[in-house]
Amino acid sequence: SASARQSPARSHNSFRAKNFSVMPPNVPTIVVAGTSSGVGKTTVAVGLMHALHAQGCRVQPFKVGPDFLDGMQHAAACGRPSINLDGWMLGRNGCLAAFHAAVAASDADIAIVEGCMGLHDGREGATDDGSTAQVAKWLRAPVLLVVDAWNLARSAAAMVHGYQSFDPEVMLAATVFNRVAGAAHGTWIAQAMGSHPGTAAVRVLGCLPPDKRIELPERLLGLLPPAAAVAAAATT
Repeated sequence: SASARQSPARSHNSFRAKNFSVMPPNVPTIVVAGTSSGVGKTTVAVGLMHALHAQGCRVQPFKVGPDFLDGMQHAAACGRPSINLDGWMLGRNGCLAAFHAAVAASDADIAIVEGCMGLHDGREGATDDGSTAQVAKWLRAPVLLVVDAWNLARSAAAMVHGYQSFDPEVMLAATVFNRVAGAAHGTWIAQAMGSHPGTAAVRVLGCLPPDKRIELPERLLGLLPPAAAVAAAATT
């Protein structure tokens, strides 16, 4: 019928007309951030994506910023294209429109957003423009902070406290400590986190040991694409 032929256009126009800047995510959303580049946030994000995908969840991946290499890892882990959320290029409404469109298209059960660089790093030092923190606030999503704990013990909690208190609008909900040397090292970090009121409410989800088998190979401009990484592993 004529009305049936017109309905997709009406639906599309209705989607475009929505004010996404005031719409919170309609699926559970986690932002995986790091204290800096190279701390293991891609390993943690890809691991979460694959684990949830293996349990039958429809996982929609996202990447903060313009990086496309990490997105290839996301797609390999959960079978869906990763969508970039770049606050500097897209602005708030553009990022939220892209987020909602991708979640709707994939009928996602959960969205996992991998950050870029450190949590608060963006295009300048004076504001959070272009940062993971900015996108997390726009999405009103909790942040899972990945911390490289190599050569740290109690100081790891002081570092988390700084990230927790720097911007009160960022919901720092949990941490994963990477490159933890053993059970005693993990215990000390957990004790330190629980010993201060500024970090006691931040959940320690786990401690990951150093493991060369799950390291993602890198090159000058970032991670190797999945196919190249497999080929590189086969020659070593």
